[in-house]
Amino acid sequence: MDSTEITNEAMDFVQLYRKNRFKVGDMDFSFEELPKFDLLMTPFAILTAWNPNNQSTSSDINTKNNKLLENELKHLKFSFVEAVGYLDDHSEASFCVYDISFDQAIDLAKKFHQYSIFYNNAKTIGYYEVETSKVIIERELIDQ
Repeated sequence: MDSTEITNEAMDFVQLYRKNRFKVGDMDFSFEELPKFDLLMTPFAILTAWNPNNQSTSSDINTKNNKLLENELKHLKFSFVEAVGYLDDHSEASFCVYDISFDQAIDLAKKFHQYSIFYNNAKTIGYYEVETSKVIIERELIDQ
């Protein structure tokens, strides 16, 4: 994870990423409001195939893309559950993928033309730009 200078596009997303929320099962959390639960002790990524290249795409195409991602996760034998990323009235179906390395998460996100990923390595958590693997926004996990 490279924390050198990020792109201007990434800087534009920092405030949105601070407010974006995730639902994983009955857990609801954000970058700013991390819950106190065991999920944070295991590496995970929140991945989606919705809106490739940050371009709005029809629900039908997004659903098909996410099904392809789900099939890829099954083929690679990852443990995962359905998740939702949301902010205000926008949401994207996603997957919380457990015990995935940062590089594996980046590679999958590249395959599905995503701009960023949300990743936890059990020490730090944050958003990372897929094209460059650079930190967009990150924080340490302390006594979560």
